[in-house]
Amino acid sequence: MRRIVGPAALLLVAGLLAGCSSARDTSSGTAGQSVANAPQGAAQKAASGTPAADRQIVTSGSLTIVVTDPSTVAQRTAGLVESAGGRVDDRVELAASDTRSASAHLVVRIPAARLTQTLDQIKRLGHVDQVQLTATDVTTAAQDLDARISALKVSVARLETLMASATSSADLLSIESALETRQADLESMQAQRAELADHVALATITVDLRTKPTDAHHGPGGFWPGVVAGWNALLAPLRGLLVVVGVLLPWAAFLGAVAAATLAVIRLVRRRRPAEPAPVTGEGPGESQIPRHPNR
Repeated sequence: MRRIVGPAALLLVAGLLAGCSSARDTSSGTAGQSVANAPQGAAQKAASGTPAADRQIVTSGSLTIVVTDPSTVAQRTAGLVESAGGRVDDRVELAASDTRSASAHLVVRIPAARLTQTLDQIKRLGHVDQVQLTATDVTTAAQDLDARISALKVSVARLETLMASATSSADLLSIESALETRQADLESMQAQRAELADHVALATITVDLRTKPTDAHHGPGGFWPGVVAGWNALLAPLRGLLVVVGVLLPWAAFLGAVAAATLAVIRLVRRRRPAEPAPVTGEGPGESQIPRHPNR
């Protein structure tokens, strides 16, 4: 009996591996491509008469609003999203400075069933500058993942049954290896399906809040504003000159002190040096400065 059960188990395992190899080999590539090819698959399903209620739609978009206080409006936007059952995945706020205006950036996830209502509430917070929404039908991708998950579950159940009835160590090791592979593929497919379901349930919207750009400066509007503008224009280079003078003043004082000390040392050395005798260059009256030999 053992001689019959052992080979039969091996043959059954080989059949399962051959039958599931196609699902495993194409799971990583086809699952990712099915999302990218969702519009084509949606068209095929539409031709086959798929009910609209069963469709899987992923909605994404962006919304740009001009507001007075981006920080305050960002807080109110987050409150509207959370009250609708959604969440804020990303939020960045920038305060105004000399080189930029105040702004805020949010990435929100809004339930698809309340998307229109929530967007209308956010639009009322300021002046809408731009709205863009994109809907992608991923029905084919969802159905493909569901079918692969069902097939892998059946394969795992069969392998677990074989492992329970294995009679040899070799059969047990072979079945365990196949079971681990099937379980890993199943977990990967389930994770992809959960991520796809999350994108279908919650729309991803990017909200940009910015202030109105300031008008260009057209010059002073009267006599006294003109005087003030001219005076400020005159003082601007003077302020820069004063800054330069302030930077150079310590160096000038230092160099002046060094020069004064050097001159003082030179004068002191000259005063203490002894006077040199004057050289004799001529003859006195009636006598010669050159000694004469007596025989000459």
